[in-house]
Amino acid sequence: MNASFLASGDDYSGFADDAKFGWVTQAWNAVVPANHAFFIGLLIAFEAVVGILILSGGRPARIGLLCAIAFHVALGLFFSWFLTGYAAVMLVALVLLLRAERRPAGAPGLRRVRHGLAQP
Repeated sequence: MNASFLASGDDYSGFADDAKFGWVTQAWNAVVPANHAFFIGLLIAFEAVVGILILSGGRPARIGLLCAIAFHVALGLFFSWFLTGYAAVMLVALVLLLRAERRPAGAPGLRRVRHGLAQP
């Protein structure tokens, strides 16, 4: 999406207008629109690297998931309330993926409990 916006000439000048803090809007408008090709290019590169890390599996996937989680935390904390809702949904999914990635291969998932004893 960001690549298509960048290719179409969108300068992201209105992106932070609904930010929760005035200083975020001011900083965004002072820095990003004037240098949108550079900063959105960095964002696109970050997203691509995170995606490759996640698809790699193992430790790189965990690092990629942690980067994606940090990105969505920042997005949810500083920008619009709509993005806070979006980030909350994404954080649930990303944390579940990280949890699944941390589980050793072949480890059992949820176990049924019968008569107080865990069943394999």
